[in-house]
Parts: sequence; C-alpha cells; structure tokens
Amino acid sequence: MLSFDENTADELKRILRQSDCAEPVLMLYETAEPTSAFDELERLYSAGVDQKTMEQIGQKIYEENSAHLIPRLAISACERSRCRPEDIVVISGLAFVMASYIQEALDDCWIIADQGAFFLKDSECIFPDLMSALTKYFKK
Repeated sequence: MLSFDENTADELKRILRQSDCAEPVLMLYETAEPTSAFDELERLYSAGVDQKTMEQIGQKIYEENSAHLIPRLAISACERSRCRPEDIVVISGLAFVMASYIQEALDDCWIIADQGAFFLKDSECIFPDLMSALTKYFKK
C-alpha cells in the first residue's frame, strides 16, 4: 500500500488543517509551473476579454510552450462529498481520494515531502510527477 514517513505525514496533515473544506480528503494530481508566456492571459482577463478568446489564446500559448512545462506531483485537499465513496482510501490514518487503478499502480510507492515539493518513490526510482509513476506501472 502507498505509504509515507512521519515528515510527509506532518506535511499532509498541514494541508488538511489549512483547507477550507468541511470534510477534507487528500488528492494527488499533476501540476506544472507556468512560464511567463502565460502572463498575457492574466492581462487579457483583467482587461475583460471574453472567455472564448481567452481559451483560443491560452491554447495557442500552451501549444507554443508545452515543451517547457515541467510536470510535478502536487497534493491538496478537496471536499469528501465531491468524491465517489469507492475512491476514498485511508492510508496511515489519512483519507485520500484515488481511483482503484491508481491505488494499485502506487501500491509499492512512498510519498516523499522535501522542501515544499512532493515526490513518489519505489524501490528503483524517484518520480517527480504522478504520470511517470503510473507509466512505469502500466508498462509492466
């Protein structure tokens, strides 16, 4: 089963405590730091540009910059009531929302918190993002 050390547990508990959710659960997901190219979207939004135009410009910026986006693992809290009950799993006393295939894929992994970042680790690799860990599992 997916596990974590005491330091990581403390960080996960901090996320839950700081959540505005009535009944928070932890959620693993992918994120990427946007490049400064996306600053244009903020300017356009502030200027009141319509959503369709924003989406078109955002898609163009993404296509031009996607190679420079570096995915990483992120963990945040979400409201339990918005999750399917069968996707809730308790690991070392903390509730996570995670589809069964992800639970299975990460069965031998550890979550590591280090200097504000999260990683997944198995016996062979450290994964900076969720997709690389899942890809390794599904290639077996």
